Amino acid sequence: MLFRPALLALASFLAPASVAVPVSAAIPAHASVMAPHSQWTEKGQGWAGYLARGTRFRYVQAQFKLARLNCHKTPGTRYDQAQMADWVGLDGWGNKTVEQDGVGGFCDDGVPSYSAWWETYPKPPHYIFDVHAGDQFIAIVFYSKGKYKLSLLDYTSGHSFSVWERCGAKRCANSSAEVITEDPGKLKSKTYADFPLADSGTTEFWNIKVTDQSGLKGNFNTSPWQDYQMTMTDKHNAVMMTTSSPFASGSAFQTYWKREY
Repeated sequence: MLFRPALLALASFLAPASVAVPVSAAIPAHASVMAPHSQWTEKGQGWAGYLARGTRFRYVQAQFKLARLNCHKTPGTRYDQAQMADWVGLDGWGNKTVEQDGVGGFCDDGVPSYSAWWETYPKPPHYIFDVHAGDQFIAIVFYSKGKYKLSLLDYTSGHSFSVWERCGAKRCANSSAEVITEDPGKLKSKTYADFPLADSGTTEFWNIKVTDQSGLKGNFNTSPWQDYQMTMTDKHNAVMMTTSSPFASGSAFQTYWKREY
């Protein structure tokens, strides 16, 4: 996800057709913490969360509650906002493409704002409508016949979008499925650089579902996929955000903010 441009006008998108979870869905009680069948760990700039690899994927979804940013602690500036993003996607790890949608939070001179967006990277993101801290969401990416359905529903407000888009490059591999909290990278940066990571506290993802090209359905505890637990670090390898072990049989986890740089 790249730098936030001016918001686009709200379009009259249809609600995601594949959403079948009641609007009253609540964050589930924690099950006992368990390790997935074949967990790998990765450290890197930008991402915390989980991804599955080992085959081609065609569907990923997750529910989450947008955390309230602590913009007193990470105020950002007009020219260097503190930012974060929660999203689901296909194709992002080890590739130069990713098809993703979710929500972003921004601290601008201590003032928070939040938006729903979608992106077919390397094309720029599209910011669709403003959202609010505390809202609950379901985000979905679905691949079919060369196109991606990018859907998001805000259960709290009832706002939603659902669009079909092609790969943002000449080819997409669909070689991974992700549920991620991200520190967005800067647009057109000549060297690798991220924005300051906005303090989002704890974010919980649940009702995670993944489907591969063979039709196998699962989550981050499903054989024969390789499941990677991501820890976000800065360029000096200092930890910025950590990720819990999965729980609820691999269908839920949490990310924890640690520092902005």
